[in-house]
Amino acid sequence: MAKKPLAFSCEIGRDAGVLVVTLQGHLNSPAAKGFEESIQGLLDDGAERVVLDCRKLSYIGSAGLRIVLTTARELQRREGRLALCNLVSHLADIFRLSGMHRIIPMLDSLDSALAAARG
Repeated sequence: MAKKPLAFSCEIGRDAGVLVVTLQGHLNSPAAKGFEESIQGLLDDGAERVVLDCRKLSYIGSAGLRIVLTTARELQRREGRLALCNLVSHLADIFRLSGMHRIIPMLDSLDSALAAARG
């Protein structure tokens, strides 16, 4: 019997002016709409420094990658920052293969990502 993918969720917290979005589960196309709305809400509220903590993320599809990329571009336009942390190896490979590692810092720890987001 095949394993059912984990449902996607995100938890939003704050650490000294940086929004920390902890991603969990399977960020596939059906989950992407809700994630995009959450991220857009943060941007609409003026978020400028964001960390995506991926320690609990098991999968990201092309729709999720698009949201991460458009978020990074919007934050750069605002002179803000986005950083990723705690990517498991297969997800880090996806970000590297897509070339996103050139514009979004991918760090091993939340502390490192917070420092990068703060500048």
